[in-house]
Amino acid sequence: MIIGITIGSVASIFVALNTRWYGVVFIIPALVDVFLQERGIRNSNNLIRLATGFLAGIGIGIFIFLWIKDDLNYILNYIT
Repeated sequence: MIIGITIGSVASIFVALNTRWYGVVFIIPALVDVFLQERGIRNSNNLIRLATGFLAGIGIGIFIFLWIKDDLNYILNYIT
């Protein structure tokens, strides 16, 4: 899952989404996978972990990008 999150975070740079809801939507599959695996309902495999980690990485990247964007807008508006 770590490799998927890393790749997804880098790939999120190319995703131009301006709302945090997309970030939540991308993180949900990883949360569901972890929850089902911890409860013993089903076992995950490396391909599923890579895919859900990739999506979670995109979601985390969206949150970080929008956070930085909001901070930069605040600073630029404060300066001018």
